[in-house]
Amino acid sequence: EGLSETLRFNTALLRRRIKSTNFKIENMVIGQLSKTDVALFYIEHIAPRPMVEELKKRLQAIDIDAVLDPRYLVEFVADEKRSIFTQEQYTEKPDRLCGYLLEGRIAVMVDGSPMALIVPVSFLEYLISPEDYYINYIAASLFRLLRLGAFAIALLLPSLYVAVITYHHEMVPTPLLLTLAATRQGVPFPAFVEALLLDLTFELLREAGLRLPRAVGPAVSIVGALIIGDAAVRAGLVSTPMVVIIAATGIASFASPSYNAGIIIRIARFAFLIASGLLGFLGIMIALILLFVRMASLSSLGLPYLAPVAPFNWQQLGDILIRRPWFNTKKRPYLEGMENQWRQGKSTGG
Repeated sequence: EGLSETLRFNTALLRRRIKSTNFKIENMVIGQLSKTDVALFYIEHIAPRPMVEELKKRLQAIDIDAVLDPRYLVEFVADEKRSIFTQEQYTEKPDRLCGYLLEGRIAVMVDGSPMALIVPVSFLEYLISPEDYYINYIAASLFRLLRLGAFAIALLLPSLYVAVITYHHEMVPTPLLLTLAATRQGVPFPAFVEALLLDLTFELLREAGLRLPRAVGPAVSIVGALIIGDAAVRAGLVSTPMVVIIAATGIASFASPSYNAGIIIRIARFAFLIASGLLGFLGIMIALILLFVRMASLSSLGLPYLAPVAPFNWQQLGDILIRRPWFNTKKRPYLEGMENQWRQGKSTGG
């Protein structure tokens, strides 16, 4: 079951799952020419009232000729409009949308689109899969830690390899260093250029695969990567370890459950690659500090972008790094202004 392009069907799907008088749907019309029906979804006393009023204010201030998708609205309602860090979440699944609403989030839907826009969100939520809550919590916790590791690999592995090969030979055992040096004999490019070319080629193949018909797209991207990688190694343009590094990075990037996190990884990875090519490990550390400082300065409808790490909240962090079992989930993730924080054991809403 999934959301459809008809707004009224979608409201019925959500009402079917949340049978409460506190579940509110507020309608408005946006677009001078399209006159598009836009609906705001939230649960009263759970969603912070100041956040709801602020989002309504931003939506009502939009003056545009047409709205065809919720993504039209994002750049109007975002706290920071000029940033690669997305401050919203999307979903087509009614159960996932209801899960967000029960945590105090607010959803916006547009008639004619099956996508629901969800705010506020923090960055760490992009690494959480909704399927984690449908399987055993121990297995889900292990898979979540695996995804966190894959995120670090996708972001840092090429830059770490370039830094080691270019500046920090002492970090590699001598037998491995000799093997790497032997594979790089005859390669005309430095490690930084080599990694940059392979990474750009991989991204190009991924985009080409997305634009091709679904029946042939994955096959073309996989076969193209194999053929181009093998041909590049045989021609002496790149080394075999670099192909392995880029392949591992690409596989790790696919482990991200959110498209928004994937976008951030794909863009930030090139910045880390340039930093490592210029200054080695020092450049990577500077880039990491700048990344965290920038992310800490952002917010999503007033929610700090790095919550619950910054500001630190140990109680909420327990459901980020691992999946907390339902029998131990007494409270909802806290949002400033939330009136009803209890999921079980006390008043849980009407």
